[in-house]
Amino acid sequence: EPSAWNIEAGCNFSIGGMESTLAIGYQGIAEALGLGLPERRVIAALSIGVYENTTLAFEYAHDTDRQSMRMARELLALTSMQIP
Repeated sequence: EPSAWNIEAGCNFSIGGMESTLAIGYQGIAEALGLGLPERRVIAALSIGVYENTTLAFEYAHDTDRQSMRMARELLALTSMQIP
């Protein structure tokens, strides 16, 4: 049965008088290979309130999908064995 989870933490502070937030997160799914989603994701984000009602945000995400990596290694191994 497919399942998903998420955990995030953030802190607010000031950069040059502008309200800012730094956040990190860790997400995961299980039993959902057919959905094409990564098995694990690590996220880091920085947002800065540059004007009233306007926020500039930077986000980095790194995905890991062991099932796809395993399938790719198996396919590479099979391909390598078939080449004379």
